[in-house]
Amino acid sequence: MNDEPPEIFTRVTPRGAPTELRARVLSAVDGQLADQLDASDDPVSCATAGLSSSACRAPAGPRWERIVEIVVAASLVLGVGMNVWQRRTDEAWQARVFGPPPVPRAIADLAQAVASVTDAQTGQWVQQRLSDSRPTRPPTDLQRNERYERLLHGLTDFKTDRTL
Repeated sequence: MNDEPPEIFTRVTPRGAPTELRARVLSAVDGQLADQLDASDDPVSCATAGLSSSACRAPAGPRWERIVEIVVAASLVLGVGMNVWQRRTDEAWQARVFGPPPVPRAIADLAQAVASVTDAQTGQWVQQRLSDSRPTRPPTDLQRNERYERLLHGLTDFKTDRTL
């Protein structure tokens, strides 16, 4: 099979399609392309797809639905951003409120052993260096549960307090 037309077609003079048929076909193609582009309002995408201005129409549905969609999307973005911000600032806040995290026993024992061999200042220096280089771990499930229980208890106390 090849892409060359048979010789008989080279001798025939082509005729154009009737004007009415051409208009109907182009209209149907415009409609299909508009459906594929999800009825885009963007004139650039309409022009790129070769659609007429009548084929690019506003999305179906009331305007308030579009506003609600935008508000929901903005809320999701805001929520993700606030979550990232909270994670970054939570550790610093806990250090300010509760003080620095306790020194693990292994680090304290090692610092005491170094202090016994050298001097107290070197032992404190070792303890400080090891504590600073220690990776922070996320709280365990038990710690999370206790924190959420305290938060929930505080919320229920607030809800039942009628003096406010």
